[in-house]
Amino acid sequence: MIHPFGFYTRVTKQVKMLHKNIVNKESIILKFIFYYFKLVGLSCVSFSSKSRLDICFLTSKLGALYNVILALLITCFNYYVVLIVVKVSFGSLHFDRAIDFGRVCLAVISSVFILITYCFKRKKATIILNRINTIAELSVNLRSNGKSGHDGLCKPAKRIFFVFLVTWLVLIAVTPKLKFYALLYFAAQYSCEMVIMCMLVQYSMLLSILKQLFETINARFTISSEANFQVRRFSQHRSNEFGLEVKLNRFSYLRELHLSLCEVAEDLSQFYSQSLLFCIAYVFSSLVLYAYFFVKIVTQKGDGIINTATTRFIIVKLLHYIGPTVTVTWAACAVVNESNRTGKIVNKWMGDSRDQYVAIKLNQFSNYLLHQKLSFRAAGLFSLDGTLMMSIAASITTYIMILLQFQDSTKR
Repeated sequence: MIHPFGFYTRVTKQVKMLHKNIVNKESIILKFIFYYFKLVGLSCVSFSSKSRLDICFLTSKLGALYNVILALLITCFNYYVVLIVVKVSFGSLHFDRAIDFGRVCLAVISSVFILITYCFKRKKATIILNRINTIAELSVNLRSNGKSGHDGLCKPAKRIFFVFLVTWLVLIAVTPKLKFYALLYFAAQYSCEMVIMCMLVQYSMLLSILKQLFETINARFTISSEANFQVRRFSQHRSNEFGLEVKLNRFSYLRELHLSLCEVAEDLSQFYSQSLLFCIAYVFSSLVLYAYFFVKIVTQKGDGIINTATTRFIIVKLLHYIGPTVTVTWAACAVVNESNRTGKIVNKWMGDSRDQYVAIKLNQFSNYLLHQKLSFRAAGLFSLDGTLMMSIAASITTYIMILLQFQDSTKR
């Protein structure tokens, strides 16, 4: 007969082992993502971890040297490929190839600029990552959903990364297997696009983590305001069981977390500002080109097999560009909306508060939130929001019509 205590002990050990395996699995996934970005030159930092909850990011001179070498390799490889392919035709018109070569030049410039920027800004990147990690650890005890800090925060970011990875694998699978020179040409493009598109994905992942942190803080603001209302409702004529000091400490803790998170969001926006401009420019030119190719294939008659394979490739290419662009825009809007929601919660709390000193503190914080507006911009030229997507869509339509009319005029 099995003793109940022995059975309970055995089950407890199995549960602990299962939790440990899950934790190890999550750590392996996060390390895989970190080293993947390091491989493509988007992580000139290293990290040391005494434990899973004690992680510190450090600058890496070796990572900066790797970025410089990678930038030189990308430049030389693309230059060599363009010199070869420009003398060989693999089924495209001279007009189309001229446009594509211009896009390749923009891709090289953008990818090299991003890699060099990461070299010079590696100290700032280290500061941002350490501050995000610190805020995440401080917000662990605020989370009431039973999830550990990093697992709950990084889940949306991991989802973004693996969707992007699957898209890359599908793109490689549907790449036309024409001639060796064509494959070499696509390989040269992909070497640049790996840097450009991965930067958009990395930015989206960090923004999703910020959004989760804002959600956690707002949830605690909501709970605190509701607790204050319940206490006022049921104990109007007796001392507040929370106490004025407890209220102020709770509010000060949440306020400092929110202020620190806003500062990190601003630093993150400045870090990606110039690089984001190059990324958006390249994505826009690529969308114009491949949308133009798609319209040409749809409107002209030709070999059904070639058209089907090419159309499939172009559709995947368009999704490959649209996906990260929409994701980073959505993530930026989500962070801004979640940050703005704090003001509504604080105003409601201020209206329900009977403590004059607490109301004064809430009013001061509310005034700060009124003037503190987060905005994620690309070199100060445009914001990451819905208007950017509408502008890109309208501009693509205009440029497609211009290219089609120009091609018709050259044929005549």
